[in-house]
Amino acid sequence: EKRFRTHANALERRFDEGKLCDSAHNKAFRDSVSDRCEELENRLRLQAAQGNAWIEKVRKLLPEAEEIRQLVAGLHEDRESSAVLQRRLAALDGHTRRMSALEARCTALESKLRDF
Repeated sequence: EKRFRTHANALERRFDEGKLCDSAHNKAFRDSVSDRCEELENRLRLQAAQGNAWIEKVRKLLPEAEEIRQLVAGLHEDRESSAVLQRRLAALDGHTRRMSALEARCTALESKLRDF
């Protein structure tokens, strides 16, 4: 019976030591998780603050964006009218060349008629 009690006491001590070890391990794990959660909360708070600053910048730029949109629309209109004017200029250049050729022929005919 004495041997049995000694063995039982040894098992109880080992069980208590195991509980203490598990308790310390669980506390360390909880502390680690708590620290990580705090770090994550801080990062999220910082990102939210940066996001709010970005939103504020965008809100301030919106009136300028409308002006830029209008300027871009004006540029597209000017580009289209420029393309139309370029085509008309090319057509007029062709007409001018033909007119020059016709004038040269007329001058040649006039000189022949005078000689005749």
